[in-house]
Amino acid sequence: MNPHVLAPEDQPHIVSIEAIVDCLGVTKARIGQLVASGVVVKLGRNQYDLGASIRGYTQTLEKRAGNAATNELLEAAKMAKVEIETKRQKLAYDQECGVLIDVARVRESGVRMGALLSATLRSKPSAWAPLLAGKSEDEIREILEREIGVMIKMLISEFEKSTRPRCR
Repeated sequence: MNPHVLAPEDQPHIVSIEAIVDCLGVTKARIGQLVASGVVVKLGRNQYDLGASIRGYTQTLEKRAGNAATNELLEAAKMAKVEIETKRQKLAYDQECGVLIDVARVRESGVRMGALLSATLRSKPSAWAPLLAGKSEDEIREILEREIGVMIKMLISEFEKSTRPRCR
């Protein structure tokens, strides 16, 4: 017969506090706390229901493990939320600074560039005619390359101004 068991063999579920301490692997003080919270079942002075106490303690451990897993998931969700919010703020800042350009703004810039190109090209024949009069084919090519280069630089400059980041 087990020295911790106080009841006869036909009632093996009634055990001493020492048996409960051995079975659950906790201190006597912890057994007192578990009795107070209803986890360990105390039947009388130094008499505990071993089966009910083991079931109660196991359920407590399972619940704690479940809470720990839930807490881990909650912590991971909080971290993901912070990461998403940080990315959202960076995107908002980049958009505010012009690093990310809104499609409508690009479209608007393209329309302006097209209008500028159209106006510039329409004004060139009358501006270039006197420059080209009486010139050889090589001279005309040189003048056109230079004038077209100036026009392209002006268009690039206008485009860069309209899409330049505003921050940093």
